[in-house]
Amino acid sequence: MLKIIKNSLVNNIRKLQPYLLATTVLWTALILYLLLMPGEFVRGPRWFRGEDKVAHFALFAMWSCQVYLVLDQRLRKEISTLLAVLGGAVFFGIATEMLQTLMPRRAGDVQDFLADMIGAVIGLTVAYFLKKELICMENKLDK
Repeated sequence: MLKIIKNSLVNNIRKLQPYLLATTVLWTALILYLLLMPGEFVRGPRWFRGEDKVAHFALFAMWSCQVYLVLDQRLRKEISTLLAVLGGAVFFGIATEMLQTLMPRRAGDVQDFLADMIGAVIGLTVAYFLKKELICMENKLDK
């Protein structure tokens, strides 16, 4: 029974691969929209202190996870993929924070950038180990 579930999971993930690039582009567009919208649309009652840091963390965790899975198909060396995603996250995080300074009632924030980077590292770590686990499951199913 467990073998059937694992086989189904691996096959379904393979089927989703062609859509991964499209969802990554859409996620990037969503990040740009959310982080660069004018400040009057952002203001309002807060649920808790630091919720914007949690949002930055979550957005960049998901982004780096997706970008890793997309680049992993294209770049064959693992270290190249990891460095490309980290470099991209640093560039993307700095760029969004700098662009926020140009938006009405918005300001760039070093703490937001740090939340972006922590999210990117966590997302990258999750994607890396998810890929390793899927490869392990695939190898077990092939035997």
